[in-house]
Amino acid sequence: MDDKAKDIAGINSQAGAQQSGFVILMGLLIIVLGAAAWYASTSGGKSAEMRADFQTEYIAELQHVKERMLTYALLNPEIFDQGDTSNPGPGYFPCPDITGDGDSDTGGDCSSSTSLYGIGWVPQKIIDKRFSFLRSSQDYINKRYWFAVDTRFLVDGAKYSYGSVSNRFAPLNINTPSLVDTTGASYCDGTTGNPVTSTCVPPLTLDGKEDIVMVLFYAGESLSEGLFNERNIDDKSAAERIEYFLEQPSMNVPASSDSLPAVSGHFISKGNGVDPFNDYVIAITREEWNATMLSRVAKDINSNLTPDLCETPLDPDERNWFEECRYLGSPPPYDCSLIELDGGGMMGSMMGSGTPVAVENIEGQGWRKALGCTP
Repeated sequence: MDDKAKDIAGINSQAGAQQSGFVILMGLLIIVLGAAAWYASTSGGKSAEMRADFQTEYIAELQHVKERMLTYALLNPEIFDQGDTSNPGPGYFPCPDITGDGDSDTGGDCSSSTSLYGIGWVPQKIIDKRFSFLRSSQDYINKRYWFAVDTRFLVDGAKYSYGSVSNRFAPLNINTPSLVDTTGASYCDGTTGNPVTSTCVPPLTLDGKEDIVMVLFYAGESLSEGLFNERNIDDKSAAERIEYFLEQPSMNVPASSDSLPAVSGHFISKGNGVDPFNDYVIAITREEWNATMLSRVAKDINSNLTPDLCETPLDPDERNWFEECRYLGSPPPYDCSLIELDGGGMMGSMMGSGTPVAVENIEGQGWRKALGCTP
């Protein structure tokens, strides 16, 4: 073989070796890329699965909060038992946590005197009553749970206060109207003297539906980039954080001052065209509240078709939440019977003569009448 032929054979041999090496490299590259793709897909799936697990856990916790709220409302007389007959009756909900310390904020912080609803974080617990709402004590997780509640159902609300005597609304029972009058002129139940007017509004709605007493939220990750920092949340109030947590475009923040007009709270449970939307929202309806309270007050063990509480003797000199509200003085925002005087008829003026023939029953919720008990 001449030199030229040897050169050509060498070149071909070298090219073949390079091609073989290239094929091997390509094979390895395909294997690496395939492994990367498999890892990415499986790890992404695992991440999505983990996120779904966490989301399911949080949603289950929200359902737990709903059950605890109804339990709290049902057991109010026992939770606030002071050893006398002036305890509030069933049906009230706790005030929200608006300061971020995990405890329910009662007193002046619960709501303004013009608010139709209150909103804030779900309290982790009520310390002095040993009653909890959230199982987790992790602050940044707890701040994901919010609730808005009809002010009339708050255990301590300024709007429906009886002067310095009580901040609880009475009567609160199954006959309490769904609507409230923003002007305070009507009871909004459609009866004579209490017509349903244009100023009668629902305190809360969810997806346009009325008869809502509470709306509960689990807020997803903050969608306001750069505005929310979970690590610095402890020095902020709920009012300063609502828009960072909840995607509720038509929500009206409750009045913070008595001089501001009262507004309803309108919430949504799904996107409704709002993008993005990552809240999970459930409600306690009036129907659920009624059923829960009736499970206690209308209980009939003896099956005589008469609620057991109806068998309790009517004593006008006893203070009890089951009986009718009686109040001596200026009536509260809604009707509450005035105490009859033995010398002056119904109390029309503090200047009238006579003395009361029955004690005040400021916590009376009128359940006896609501259940149709015979006197």
